[in-house]
Amino acid sequence: MSDYLPKDVLVEILSKLPLKSLIHCTTVCKSWYSLITNPNFISVHHNTQIISNTNRRPLLFVRHYNMFDRVERYALHFDDEDENDSPDVDSFQEYLELKCPEKSRSEYLRIIGCCNGLICLSDDYDKYTDTVILWNPIIRKHLKLPRPNLGYNGRGSCIYGFGFDVVKNDYKVVRVVYNSTATEDYKLQFPPTIEFLDKLRAVKFLVPPGIEVFSLSSGVWRSISDVGPSYILHQNHSVSAYLNGAVHWIASNSGDDDDDGNGDSSNNNNSSSSSSSGNNKDYSFIVAFHVGTENFSEIRLPDSVAERNVMKLDVMVMGTSLTLVEYEKFWQSDYCWIWVMKEYGVVKSWSRLHNIDLRGGFRNIVGFRAHGELLISARMVGMVSYNPKKISISYLGVHGTNRSFHGEPFFESLALVGKEDRFVEQANSTADVVQEVGSVLDSGEDETEEHT
Repeated sequence: MSDYLPKDVLVEILSKLPLKSLIHCTTVCKSWYSLITNPNFISVHHNTQIISNTNRRPLLFVRHYNMFDRVERYALHFDDEDENDSPDVDSFQEYLELKCPEKSRSEYLRIIGCCNGLICLSDDYDKYTDTVILWNPIIRKHLKLPRPNLGYNGRGSCIYGFGFDVVKNDYKVVRVVYNSTATEDYKLQFPPTIEFLDKLRAVKFLVPPGIEVFSLSSGVWRSISDVGPSYILHQNHSVSAYLNGAVHWIASNSGDDDDDGNGDSSNNNNSSSSSSSGNNKDYSFIVAFHVGTENFSEIRLPDSVAERNVMKLDVMVMGTSLTLVEYEKFWQSDYCWIWVMKEYGVVKSWSRLHNIDLRGGFRNIVGFRAHGELLISARMVGMVSYNPKKISISYLGVHGTNRSFHGEPFFESLALVGKEDRFVEQANSTADVVQEVGSVLDSGEDETEEHT
């Protein structure tokens, strides 16, 4: 029948089908399989589903690690806004339990980033390894990236980022490797001792770093060290933040720490004067790696925040806005402040949105929900949801170690469909894959008829 339909008409029809139906369509004929597994079509389908399914219940991707049973848990939850505070409505109901295809050699994997239904993980939280995987939990497909070309001995810093090239419809992983002057291995300590901090200050990272990029379309790592920045990227509590075609990190112009860590940073000064104007002072800022053009640029912070120790800052994404979390202290802060950039790239649009009281065992911000609530790790009670408008806490029943908590909005997609033959040894036939994917989607749909 497709022989009698123009290709653009066929694309329009198929792009409106739900994920499960589309997976079944890959078995109709070779031409349909080729079309549906094409990266351009996958992108069209993803965007069409987001636009057309405005009434679809939003999903939240959640990860936590239980140190007692040593189990790393992943799940998708519904992320509804409970406007009426009704006890009969579970706004955090589990939609689907996920099985991670890779097991960490230590405790749990690092979440590098999540983009268009594709999750990037690395196994380097407590001890560095070269393991990096891309994982689509909905269709149960993953690929393990080839070993990077740039060596790393674990005595500096290895920073990852993950994003999407909207022009080429290609997913990319960027790897930034800093060697250092350290003569022995060291492990990040929580809480940090004075001796550890003194030892850390003595270590100097060597700039510029080595940089390489992996693209899903090519399947290989490629060096771009010639565009290496002359500053230091940091990845503190949060994952790399992908927004507007770029991956973002906090950065500093120096590895030194002149901040005593006890000052109040409540002043809001959106001066347009450059904080990088050769004044010999250490300063913090945001670095954006543009996934399409593969180059770096700087985004300045409000002047009062730019002078803060980089270890007290996190860059995240809340909704469609670049977001900065500023902590009072490096460890166990009593307060933190949430800043949002209302207009991307415009320094004067930085605005301090929330002042969060962390006293009472709350640790750090681990994510944002679709309707604006904050996900916070807390001692004893696990991950909680904080409503900044009502100044209220909801206990989610998610328990684990503080550093393992993660939550962010999730959108189902076809990413990695058709890639298993090239990257992953796949014993199943196409028909078996369809049946497997169908059973996964059915298990989620059985929970509710509203998520269709």
